Amino acid sequence: MTYDDREREQLRRGLAVLVEETPVAPELATLRATPLQESPLLRTPARAFVTAAAAVIVTVGGLALLQTQGSSTGPAAGETVPSTSSVAAPTTSEMVPTTSESVPVIAAGELPYVVSTLPGWTITFVAGSGRDQVDGSGEHQYITIVFGSGSSEAELNVEVGSDVEGLIADREAGGTRIEDATLWGRSAIVLRGDSDTDHSAIWATNDVVFELRATVDEPTFRSLLASLTVVDREEWVASVPDTVVTDRAAAVAEYLADIPLPAGFDATSLQSGPEVDKYFVGADVVAAVTCAWIEQWIEAKADQDEAGIDQAVDAMATSREWDILNEMATEGDFGLVVFEYADAIAGDGTVVGGRVLTVEESYRQAFGCP
Repeated sequence: MTYDDREREQLRRGLAVLVEETPVAPELATLRATPLQESPLLRTPARAFVTAAAAVIVTVGGLALLQTQGSSTGPAAGETVPSTSSVAAPTTSEMVPTTSESVPVIAAGELPYVVSTLPGWTITFVAGSGRDQVDGSGEHQYITIVFGSGSSEAELNVEVGSDVEGLIADREAGGTRIEDATLWGRSAIVLRGDSDTDHSAIWATNDVVFELRATVDEPTFRSLLASLTVVDREEWVASVPDTVVTDRAAAVAEYLADIPLPAGFDATSLQSGPEVDKYFVGADVVAAVTCAWIEQWIEAKADQDEAGIDQAVDAMATSREWDILNEMATEGDFGLVVFEYADAIAGDGTVVGGRVLTVEESYRQAFGCP
């Protein structure tokens, strides 16, 4: 799958899916991740929302692994492919190890390090967040790994705590079930989309859900799926581009160096999380600080604490000078959302998102605040 410039920009922004009922307009869309089953970058044919979300992507182990576990690489010439209605999707309970050989250990709640061993395919981009897409709790971390080979790209989406059965149902609604694969000792369903070069695979282990999407022919897709391999951190770090932050603690300290922080601000939770592109780590940091200052502003207003209000307003007024936001400006427009809210708390307390919204009713959605 090849992203055009607009799609890659949307991925870097990590914008939320915008459905008709969502009050926040595109210019105020959130950094929060889109649940896997709703990601427009996954090109679900039946989706009823606009394209504007960050997806999570991961790749699968080698072709030899798939073959040694007895899985076919695809239907033979002239073979009838089962339709969605004729093949029942495996439930979570069915997605259990089928062999003890070559099965990676993936701990519950942890995002694994995944590479592709297929010649010519390398990691080109990594998106994701350690902040929950809904409430900032970190309970639903996600990562999206983009693999590239020439003009071809594939997405591996990995999310902790996603609804695998709901994801399967969503994909089957817009695709055709074909022959399953066996990956890492587990059953993986494989689907064809609205063309012969639109394929996806879904599997799960513990509470970690994986989806591989690519616009390639079926033999190439199955080879890529089989090439996905879980590796240790050292090998993965050596495989990612320089734009990926591999020392979050140091990066967080660097990004916070010129940002005024409210009393009691704790950056500990920001120091752990997926190792992703600098843009996303920066957005995690800025979102956390912005949430804290807006919450102080809201509480100070309620308490008629003019000093507390002024402190929050003055701090957020400096956001246009924050080094990390100025760096991020070359990659996406998350900073514009921050500036909109900085201006709002300094003004009448409203933002424009399709309709006039108060800061109080919209900031949690805009920044994924707890």
